[in-house]
Amino acid sequence: MTVQHDGFFAKPSDGKGDLRDSASLRVSVLPDQDGPAVSVSMIPGAVVGGRVSGIDGRAVSSVTVQALTQSIENGVSKTKMGYNLFQTSLF
Repeated sequence: MTVQHDGFFAKPSDGKGDLRDSASLRVSVLPDQDGPAVSVSMIPGAVVGGRVSGIDGRAVSSVTVQALTQSIENGVSKTKMGYNLFQTSLF
């Protein structure tokens, strides 16, 4: 079975690695029987927007931008590299 919904992501089943756009799992159902109860958790996505400006206030193109995530685990602040890199461009 594959579960997918626009704007949502799935974590790998082992909790490690990158987010995915769908969750897949194997389900066996016998003839004339109800299948097992299945629960799939998905995470809502987000969009980050903005403008990269130089010290003169003008837009800068061809700059690599990366988002970071910060969390607290066992009382220790941790920063992780984001999932996507992108290049800025002038519109």
